[in-house]
Amino acid sequence: MEVAVGETLYWLRGASWVPAERQLPVSADLVIVGAGITGASVAYWASRALSGSIWVLEERTQPAMGASGRNAGFNLAGTVTPYPELRARLGREGACAIWAYTVDNNRRIRALLEAWGADVELVCSGSLHVATTEAEWADQRRAAELLREDGFSVELLDREALARLWGFPVAERFWGALYRPEDVRWNPARVVWRLLEEALRQGVRLALEAPVWHLEPVPGAVRLYTPRGVLEAGTVVLATNAWLGRLLRLLAGQVIPVRGQVLATEPVERLFEHPVSANYGYEYWQQDREGRVILGGYRWSVPDQEVGYAVEGLRMEVQLGLERFLREAFPPLAEVAVAHRWSGIMGFTHDALPVLGPVPGMERVWVAGGYTGHGTAFAFRFGEDLVRALQEGWHPQGALRYMDVARLLVARQKTL
Repeated sequence: MEVAVGETLYWLRGASWVPAERQLPVSADLVIVGAGITGASVAYWASRALSGSIWVLEERTQPAMGASGRNAGFNLAGTVTPYPELRARLGREGACAIWAYTVDNNRRIRALLEAWGADVELVCSGSLHVATTEAEWADQRRAAELLREDGFSVELLDREALARLWGFPVAERFWGALYRPEDVRWNPARVVWRLLEEALRQGVRLALEAPVWHLEPVPGAVRLYTPRGVLEAGTVVLATNAWLGRLLRLLAGQVIPVRGQVLATEPVERLFEHPVSANYGYEYWQQDREGRVILGGYRWSVPDQEVGYAVEGLRMEVQLGLERFLREAFPPLAEVAVAHRWSGIMGFTHDALPVLGPVPGMERVWVAGGYTGHGTAFAFRFGEDLVRALQEGWHPQGALRYMDVARLLVARQKTL
């Protein structure tokens, strides 16, 4: 059963935004479609490095109204794929390069936000990755071994250490945790707004409620059809994550929408200093500075696992599962009231790695997305690398070799 999402999104509550442009231009040098973390990062870096007119088009009424403002509010390095599995699939060099890329992404955006003194509710606490079965605990210990071998800082905590950290008896379902010091928690919508504010100060223009209906390559440009008219752009960046396939048929079925569910409680006493993921990332939670426990996940509890859902909505089986988990796993929260519920649409790829780069056959169209639930680990640096490539050409090296959008088109051709 589903009910419509009718409340203000938690991270956007009380938000105000500068007036956006009402009239679109006839032409622009660079058009960025999407105003989440990816689009905001592209706009920020482009405003510093590129000349000419730069526009951001956002389909909704505010920036960060997609997955960037609907997540659980933390930034974890790495990928959804456990490190031992990633290394087995890509080899030590590939896995290490991708993991290092995400660690560097987190360090860069954190350093920028700290230098600005931005109030984005940033807490540099590190994160916990809790095992919920004996097999997962063995996988966590193996991940710690390999991560240390490859030069990454991690620490293992057994159940007793976890109980001391949380300050209450730990449920039998939790076997121990892997601690990673590079991770942070924050208000993701405020991160987006802060990046866009800097971009707008440098002359970038923003248009809200400006969905792009269709893209058409024309000589020397790309034509964008919108309800406000037709716009021609020298270059287009699609920073739309789960919706990349809507405008690019080549990516339809290659970047798959998956819906995630989240809830937030009323404020309670401080229990969790770190953002936490458990059950291979199928549950995840944190406690924000107001004391609200924000919990997401549990889509595994329904047969379709929310795969293929491109519309936000609350599925009560999932929401009730989240509540049950909250009350059973954490005795101090047995009576806490749920104050907010929401959902968001993520973009998943078949190999669980994101996509970046120019679209083969449409070289004036660039894409960035398909983050498979780990968008904040890639999005900021994706913006920087994309803008650099617009200046110097696309020559993917290191981690980018594994994330080049061209690989999905090769995979698609093999299935035809």
